[in-house]
Amino acid sequence: MSQPSRDLPFSGIEELPDVYTTFRKTLEPLPYEDGNPDVPDAWKAASGYGKGENPGTAAVRFELLWRDYMRLCTRKFGPRLFHVDGFRSDEAAANSDGKKKWRYLDCSGGAGDDPVKTRQAIERFRSGRTGIGLIDASQRELFLTGYTSNRARQNVASFLASHLGIDWRIGAEWYECVLTDYDLSNNWGNWQYVAGVGNDPRQGRKFNPVKQALDYDKGGAYVKTWVEELRDVDVDGAQTPGS
Repeated sequence: MSQPSRDLPFSGIEELPDVYTTFRKTLEPLPYEDGNPDVPDAWKAASGYGKGENPGTAAVRFELLWRDYMRLCTRKFGPRLFHVDGFRSDEAAANSDGKKKWRYLDCSGGAGDDPVKTRQAIERFRSGRTGIGLIDASQRELFLTGYTSNRARQNVASFLASHLGIDWRIGAEWYECVLTDYDLSNNWGNWQYVAGVGNDPRQGRKFNPVKQALDYDKGGAYVKTWVEELRDVDVDGAQTPGS
């Protein structure tokens, strides 16, 4: 797929240097979030960071375990990491009547959608012009900084795979292109997990990005930071599709 234009279809970028500088300072004390492979040192450092073990450092330690687990899955399943049907892309799953019909860049997915419309949807998704505040904020933050939060990543993956029904690998590939903390197993394994094709028996995870935004960005500060055209809109409007 071609790379999107660097001339982004939104303004307000001149205000981002200060935002980006502040953002980077929040990550400087956490060297193990930049893809550092030295997990034992990171594991030990996390428990003593700040004032000692707390929900935040416990979460970091959990994510380090999760990263190792995803790497183990990669060793076990090999090329299935990149299969549209995921780790469970065995013969039984492939022949299942309930097999998901994805929207591809051509007509081969069986979803019955026009490939031109699918391409347009993908371009809006990548450039942060979906009309969903949380999704657009995350995608613009990602494009401009190379980072976005775990919560946002889950919502973005769910939006592409479950709401749009588009081949989840397109999203995983896009993350591979732009993430500064990219990890092959973690990225592709987590996209599978959210898309419902990973090795977890629970399928169909579907985040509601509007509810998620109201729960985790009550004042709309995050959305308004990255989606300049919503800065003069009230909080409910900023979180509502099409605002």
